[in-house]
Amino acid sequence: MDKFLVFSLSLEDQAFVERYRSPKNEASHLKMVPISQLERAKDILRKMGIKPRVKYRGPRYDSMRQTCLKRHAHSAAIYSK
Repeated sequence: MDKFLVFSLSLEDQAFVERYRSPKNEASHLKMVPISQLERAKDILRKMGIKPRVKYRGPRYDSMRQTCLKRHAHSAAIYSK
C-alpha cells in the first residue's frame, strides 16, 4: 500500500488503516477487519483508488473449510481486484 495515499486520508482513516494493515510480505491490503467495520474499510480503500475484493474469514464446519460464507464470518481480509 502506497504511503502517500495513506497520508492523503483523514487522521481517523489513517489510524484505521494502520490498525488493520497487512505485513508487506502478504498480498492483502488489510486483514482481520471485523465484519462490523467492513464497509468502512472498503470505502477507505476506494478513496485510495483500490478496488476491494473481500475474502471472509471465520469458522466453517463442513467439507469446504478453505472458504467461508459472509453469514459465518467474523472478520475479513481485503485484496485488490
